[in-house]
Amino acid sequence: MEGNDYDKVDIGILSEDFLKNVRLQDLHAYIIYIGKVRNNCNKTKVRKVASLRSYFKYLYSIIEYLDSNPAERLEIPKIESRHPVYLSLEDAKRLLESVDGRFRVRDFAIITVFLNCGLRLSELVGINMGNIKGDALTVIGKGDKERTVYLNKACKNALDAYISQRTDPVNIGDDALFLSSRRKRISPKGVSHLLKKHLKSAGLSGKNYSPHKLRHTAATLMQDIKSRYQISVPVV
Repeated sequence: MEGNDYDKVDIGILSEDFLKNVRLQDLHAYIIYIGKVRNNCNKTKVRKVASLRSYFKYLYSIIEYLDSNPAERLEIPKIESRHPVYLSLEDAKRLLESVDGRFRVRDFAIITVFLNCGLRLSELVGINMGNIKGDALTVIGKGDKERTVYLNKACKNALDAYISQRTDPVNIGDDALFLSSRRKRISPKGVSHLLKKHLKSAGLSGKNYSPHKLRHTAATLMQDIKSRYQISVPVV
């Protein structure tokens, strides 16, 4: 059976005994077929194998229509591992060097913290002034779990420069570290927007970079080059 002929099969002509004659070898042949003829990737194969296993388990264990389960030993294909997208050291420096505009000191601090600390976007926008104690930053992560991130020299310099010129928030008592143009806590959308803007200025747009990818960058650089590098250029 080739190509689109697969779509023309009338399952109504199959007898009930057909299912009782299905063997593991038949299921293996089906998986090979959808890979070689239907060009299904392993992710699609995994979904179809899961459906087959669930269906035959139902026939065997729930309604006891089958005397055995041919899909019980049907193996799930391995899904190709995705390589995380992250900036190289050179691209990270290029991004920082491109930061400009009215909020360049704030944006520089935001991107520097992203690149060095590996924070989630929600963690970064949630930082309060009181969360910074010397070279230690306290953030609230998933499940409201608190953790401490230590700031290297690059982060300290960028944050000190930003805090020294940070305007007062519009709401008295608002302790948010990073403020928007309206002097309120910057939103995740606002951070994504400024990042997209500076990536474009650096000639790095169209590469699927995002705040989450900057988090990958931090983890990768920390793993690959340890403490030999701190991503930093002089704050303008």
